[in-house]
Amino acid sequence: MSHFSEFQVKGITDKATLIRALELMGFEGKIEVYDTPQQLYGYRGDARNQKAHIIIRRKYVGNASNDIGFERLADGTYKAWISDYDKTKYSEAWLAKLKTAYSVERISKMAKSKGFMVKQEVEKNKVKLVLQRW
Repeated sequence: MSHFSEFQVKGITDKATLIRALELMGFEGKIEVYDTPQQLYGYRGDARNQKAHIIIRRKYVGNASNDIGFERLADGTYKAWISDYDKTKYSEAWLAKLKTAYSVERISKMAKSKGFMVKQEVEKNKVKLVLQRW
């Protein structure tokens, strides 16, 4: 049985933007969203003690994987639940990429709401946003 580790995901507070960032990371159509946290399951289908509001079920994570969950905390931030087994692929580096996708999506959404057109450029693993007025 693989142990779940918790990771604080600082700066992520908007549910819709987190979901969009996960979709951009390859989980489009594979995300479950709940108002009340739901049980996470291990690779054998066994219920775990951890619960989450946003869940990627193990069948989408990989062979012999566990669910990945994002639990919304009282302060509005999220905690990620990732098993020790799955940390090899969904590591802190993966969480950093998720935070980048989240930030790009959040900034783009805010810029568009203020009347800017947003163009995204990627150079050497760095994301650059170019804003122009309509």
